[in-house]
Amino acid sequence: MGRVGGSMIGNRAAAILRSGPTQEAKKLENLIRNATRVVETLGEMRGAAMKIGQMLSLQEGFLPPEVHRILQALQAKAPQVPSEVMRYEVEGALGGTIEDLFLEFDSEAHAAASIGQVHRARLHDGRRVAVKVQYPLIREVVTADLANLKILMKSLFSMVFDTDFEPLWVEMRDRLLEELDYEHEANVLQRFRNLHRDVAEIVIPEVIDEFSSNRVLTMAFEEGLTPDEACSHSSEVLRDRWGAALLEFQLRGLLEHRLLHADPNLANFAFRTDGKVVVFDFGSVKEVPRDLARAYARILLTGLEDRWEATPEALAGLGLTRADGSPLD
Repeated sequence: MGRVGGSMIGNRAAAILRSGPTQEAKKLENLIRNATRVVETLGEMRGAAMKIGQMLSLQEGFLPPEVHRILQALQAKAPQVPSEVMRYEVEGALGGTIEDLFLEFDSEAHAAASIGQVHRARLHDGRRVAVKVQYPLIREVVTADLANLKILMKSLFSMVFDTDFEPLWVEMRDRLLEELDYEHEANVLQRFRNLHRDVAEIVIPEVIDEFSSNRVLTMAFEEGLTPDEACSHSSEVLRDRWGAALLEFQLRGLLEHRLLHADPNLANFAFRTDGKVVVFDFGSVKEVPRDLARAYARILLTGLEDRWEATPEALAGLGLTRADGSPLD
């Protein structure tokens, strides 16, 4: 981590001293080289490092497209932990042996992510469940990552943006730490189930409380097509229904419930051939202040009502200005 951060800082200093017609091209070359180093480093790590790398990889338009393409590699990188280690974690968190807790427990992970992995299982009453288990010592890993990660991320952003990095870092840090508490995620997941109980197009898994803790989250197993399978599905009508369901889910969260599912990785969704969308992973959720929700609503209305001349005023309502502080027009 330190090697990558130091390299980026050194390259930034060189860019400042460089002049000539190829300055921008060389700056981009350095940025691409450093982004590649970041991917190589973060792809072998778990916890805060990999999670923030994945966050950045999803922000299309936020970074130069060349850098965004490199960071996208992180979406597929999540090394699995051996099943015997994860079984030990489950037993310690739930206070029983795997055999006592589950009728079946798959040794292969169904999915692996930055702070934990998911195993399919079956309860003794026959219910199929997904067991989300944190990696060993992941809280300590995340805490140790944060200081060095802040240096690395600040260096990367300083090569692209001339703006205050601190508010962005505080938001990323807070969301990361929040994701470590599976009891909090279980409570949020139940809130979402209640809010969307009457929305036929959205499926949110049921939490199995008696098999959950702050490090293990057991939910009803919900099946569906993967994002890749959904995107390549032959039915355009079905793809449109999935897209509409996703859009409505996010807009309801932002404008109506003011509780936003804040991890847009498509791996957090599954797609059913009846048009329904299954939503997973409620570790990163954002409460939206009422004034902010109203400001977003005003922006949407300027487009829907074809009042484009009102857009600068609506953007100002979000506190958006040009880099020099002047209003947008």
